[in-house]
Amino acid sequence: MLDQLLENDWLFDDFSARELEQLAGAMVERHVYSGEVLVLEEERPDRLFVVIEGAVEVSRQSDQGDRVLAVLGPGSMFGLVALLDRGRRAATCVARGPGKVAELPRDSFDLLYQSNAPLADKFQYAIARQLARDVKQMTRVLLAETLGQ
Repeated sequence: MLDQLLENDWLFDDFSARELEQLAGAMVERHVYSGEVLVLEEERPDRLFVVIEGAVEVSRQSDQGDRVLAVLGPGSMFGLVALLDRGRRAATCVARGPGKVAELPRDSFDLLYQSNAPLADKFQYAIARQLARDVKQMTRVLLAETLGQ
């Protein structure tokens, strides 16, 4: 079921049906409830997420309180940077209403990311695409703030 959902996701559009099946086999699909904290700022990472249904709000603590950085919808991957750089989580991610996510645990991520298999190459490319999308989004937010919009 999860492989069919991933098939319609722009991040995974280069994957064959077999590769999607392999990726889905490494992930755990679960329902989330409104207000559920999926990632907590400053915690140690143990997984990444892909939004399957619903929305996830990304926020960060500031001197003025919580600051919403983005709202992620289906197809968005999050919790990725801390897994890559082995640092702490940079933001808090909370479900905005009921939804569904797919989780990829750290050990599965590491095996997939460090493998020499063709699936690993495509997965690394999907990660790069998501990071590029994130950079563009943050640039828009920063420009809007700088220009007072």
